[in-house]
Formats: sequence, C-alpha cells, structure tokens
Amino acid sequence: MLESIRIIGYKGFKDFKASFMNGVNVLVGDNETGKTTILEAINLVLSGQVFGRSIFSEISPYMFNQDNVQKFIRSIGEKECRPPRIVIEATFIENDITSRYRGINNLDRVDLPGVSMVIDIDQSYAEEYVHYIEQKKDVTSVPTEFYGISWTFFSGNPVGLRGGEFKSTYIDSSTIRFATGSDRFINKVVNDTLTEKEKARLSIEYRKLRESFSRMDEVKTINDNLAIKGKLVFCPLQIA
Repeated sequence: MLESIRIIGYKGFKDFKASFMNGVNVLVGDNETGKTTILEAINLVLSGQVFGRSIFSEISPYMFNQDNVQKFIRSIGEKECRPPRIVIEATFIENDITSRYRGINNLDRVDLPGVSMVIDIDQSYAEEYVHYIEQKKDVTSVPTEFYGISWTFFSGNPVGLRGGEFKSTYIDSSTIRFATGSDRFINKVVNDTLTEKEKARLSIEYRKLRESFSRMDEVKTINDNLAIKGKLVFCPLQIA
C-alpha cells in the first residue's frame, strides 16, 4: 500500500526520500544511519503515534534535525530567521481505497494519493513565540510549546485523531513505558485545569530549569562521563 516516504527535518534527516516495492521491504544499513528513524516516521504519519503516544501531546525538541535547530538559534534576530519544522509525507499505491486520498496538497504539488504531517509554529501562539525569541540568550532549543500539527490527506481533508482506513503497527520493546494510576490522575487534573497557553508557559519555564541544571559544572562532568559509557552500550546516557 505504501509507495514512498519523504522525511524533512525529522531527527537525522534534513530531506530524505525512499520508494518501496510491493510486498515485504527490508531496510539494511550500519548502526546510527537512520533505519529506526525511517520506521518511526512511517508509523508517525500513518498512525499519529510516537513512542506509543499521540504526537499531539508528545512534540519534543529532540524530534527536530539538530543542524536545523542550531541554524535557527544562530539566526535569531536576523531577517532570514525561520523556526525549524518537520514534514513527513507518505504516498500510497493507488487502488479503490486510496484513490479517495488523492490530491495535490503535498510538497511537490503532484496529484497523488497520500497523507502528510507538518509540525510547525501554531499561528495562534505567534505573539508568544515572537516574545520568546526576543530573549535570544534563553533560546537553546526548539520552543515546541508553540508548535502545532497539521495532519491531512493529499486531498486536503484532515485525517482526524483516529486516522484513515489504514493501520500501522510499530513494535519496539526498548520503548515500553509504564504509567501508574496516580500519574494518569495528575495528568488529567492538570489538563482539565490549565488553559493551553498556561500549559505552554509552564512547560517553557520547566524546560529553562532543566537546561540551567544541565549547564552546572558538576552535572556537565557527570554527563561527559555518561556519554563515554553510553558509547559502550550504543545508547545516549544523560541526567537532566
């Protein structure tokens, strides 16, 4: 059903394209070349899920291509400053089911069946975003608190939280998470009490505290040692 994928600004990919064959496809490559990222992106654009949770509540600065992030930070205050964004497009093999998703609402403006997800600045937070980047010294990563998601078929119709007439299953035992009843209760209370803009401001202040903690000399020394050990177990280690 999937004919091709395009990934822009997601993790290690600045602009990546891949085509698929009918039947089973196998990705082969060295470690840290992006095989898992490709699978994550496919699952994300088809299901709206990342790490087993809805992307609508899970946008993270670590999802963005870090070269694009650093370019954004360096250009703050300049005319060409543009916040980084993520675009993932999946094109379908056309048949009686996928033809209804056909349209030109894609990066190449070509009439094809497919689905697109764009993670970019939410214009309803434009004022807050502008005020935030005015404090350039405080900007060390992507202000995802001001981001929104557009998830649409190439036809222009929104996908909706339940997705379309297709399913995606991504199995990764290393990302299993456990949530207690108290965690869910606290999250519900916070979500029901705070406005979206209050949540964004709270998240910004919390992230500033974490980043300030990570810059402390003792913490940096510990993280440098953890980074060395992390190379031995093929996964990043850090306290924050």
